[in-house]
Amino acid sequence: MLLKFYAPENKHQHQRPPSFCQRISRFRVFTTLGFGLLLLSLAACSSGTVVQQTTPTPSQATPISTPANTVLFQSDWSKGLSAWKTTSGWKVKNGYIESDLSEKLSLTLPYQPTVANYAVEYRLQIVNVPKDGGQFQLTADKQADKDGYTADVLNLLGPGQHRFAIHPLAEVLVEPEESMENNAQILDYEPTSEWRLYRVEVQGTRVSLLVDGKPISRASTTQTKTLSNGPIHLLSSAAILRISSFRVLTI
Repeated sequence: MLLKFYAPENKHQHQRPPSFCQRISRFRVFTTLGFGLLLLSLAACSSGTVVQQTTPTPSQATPISTPANTVLFQSDWSKGLSAWKTTSGWKVKNGYIESDLSEKLSLTLPYQPTVANYAVEYRLQIVNVPKDGGQFQLTADKQADKDGYTADVLNLLGPGQHRFAIHPLAEVLVEPEESMENNAQILDYEPTSEWRLYRVEVQGTRVSLLVDGKPISRASTTQTKTLSNGPIHLLSSAAILRISSFRVLTI
């Protein structure tokens, strides 16, 4: 009787070695994965460099300048004075605004320029001054780091005879006055009852008043690098005024 002995099966011993095609396929997978990782690494490095190169530093930033005579603000009273901060005593009439004879009327522009050099233009007519002492002023409030200013037409005269030495005055001043250079100009000025174009120019430390294109007065500050951007007000007292337009422009 012949006895047959069966050796325990050893799976590892009987596994067939991978074929040549299988080895090639595995090599391709590993190679593809490695190449992909390499590309991702290069792309990440490249992306960081581009951001670093294309992000401008503050010193490289180019300031945007606004051309001269660009209109920054234009009045529109077709919907009334709701956008304007006013005292009582102003009304809209036939496309312009008109004051009454009250004391200390004020009208605040609903706009403040964001540029250092600008001009405020307003077309104004003096309708009635019943007694001596009427006046109007364009003012800009003093700010923490910027002196204010006021452009005044003062001592408007009522009807009748007046002494030869009495005249209305036009001036522009820095506020506070102790900050002002000793070059302020005050001029005798007769506005009459015609429509006039008043223009207040702010350029750096200097403010100027012009009427119908003619220089009238100027002043400069010694304390701040620039003058105020507002709020800007028109003040009126004891005179009926008509104003047909307000504009703010670059210089």
